Amino acid sequence: MKLYSVLPLLFLAGCSAMLSDQEIEADCFPAFNQEVKNFFKELHNSRAYILSIGGVNDDSADTPFLVENGINGFLLSEKITSPMEILGEEEKLYFTGRVFKKWPSWGEYYIGGGRKNIKIEVFAKGNGYLVFDSDIPGSIKNELPNRCTFK
Repeated sequence: MKLYSVLPLLFLAGCSAMLSDQEIEADCFPAFNQEVKNFFKELHNSRAYILSIGGVNDDSADTPFLVENGINGFLLSEKITSPMEILGEEEKLYFTGRVFKKWPSWGEYYIGGGRKNIKIEVFAKGNGYLVFDSDIPGSIKNELPNRCTFK
């Protein structure tokens, strides 16, 4: 009988990612170019890394939305998995001014620990990527208009 009481929670947790919400806000900050080494506070081994999305084994509920909106992955300051494409510290980045906002679903929030978050769009090597909230410098994050944040 205990199994039947747990099944609805597992179903909610598994399917709830589809119930989350995402939104894109344009013109949140002026577009600019910057080298990798000048953007990230810290770089692991003087490099940034690209975590690609949309591959054969990518079953994330967020991937279709991101791919439809020109996002190929995430730009990170450290290597978290293998393989990841490397960007040298001299690589040029183009920040578009777009912000991707995400509201977690019930399951993501209460079971997975997900919270509302923002990511900024950047182009590197001709492809679009997102930079996680934790890596966005305060000089950008603190100046975002309310419509581009969760203030």
